[in-house]
Amino acid sequence: MNHITLQDAQGNLDLIMGMLNVLGHFARILIDSGATHSVISHTFAQKTQPHPTPLDYEFKFIMPRDEVCYVS
Repeated sequence: MNHITLQDAQGNLDLIMGMLNVLGHFARILIDSGATHSVISHTFAQKTQPHPTPLDYEFKFIMPRDEVCYVS
């Protein structure tokens, strides 16, 4: 997962940005056609009540402010 600026995203033809209705809730989205994983915020997940499937491994995210988040 990489941090990207609005200007970089707007200039990249592989990215789609916008608002999308997901399960009856509007979300600000960034779709990368080359991504291997998808991420949803905890707040949005609580609204949509998805049924997550645990990973067989731990995935490490490094956020823009160098905060580390492990997801399994």
